[in-house]
Amino acid sequence: MPHIEKTTNGKYKAVIEVGAGTRRKRRTKTFERKKDAKSWQANMLVDQEKGRYVSSASLTVGDHMLDWLDNEKKPHIATTTYDNYKNRIETYIIPEIGYIPLQELESFHISRFLGYLRKNGSVRNDGGLSENTLKKIYVLLNSAMEKAVQWRLIKYNPVAAIESPQPKRKKLSQ
Repeated sequence: MPHIEKTTNGKYKAVIEVGAGTRRKRRTKTFERKKDAKSWQANMLVDQEKGRYVSSASLTVGDHMLDWLDNEKKPHIATTTYDNYKNRIETYIIPEIGYIPLQELESFHISRFLGYLRKNGSVRNDGGLSENTLKKIYVLLNSAMEKAVQWRLIKYNPVAAIESPQPKRKKLSQ
């Protein structure tokens, strides 16, 4: 049940419940003024009613990647870059790890995912992906997970613990 309580330090804590049944969780936020706490609480309840609030517990890697691409990256990148990013997300990331809840994504998932793509990831033939393509996918994942940390959807970036694929440098002939 939503309520506002006064804390021992004189601040106001707004509390709302998110979800239903055994998956019900509480969201709280502390404010200096009771008026601000009521406003936040009302906005959260309206968002919940209209379906705009999504519990971070139900957010999948695929959902986050597409949301990050459309809302964070799209306004700042060229159309062709956006199309390339979206293609990589839809072709490689979503089919393999897109179903994993964002909060449950671990470094070993990323490691296995990159290993799989290295051996069997090619869409056009039976081989794996090049180190150059793997690096592009790694950078995309890393950037999206860094933003998830900033948005407080996850506590740490699981991609940061994995070494980036290193494309082989071509030798220049003289």
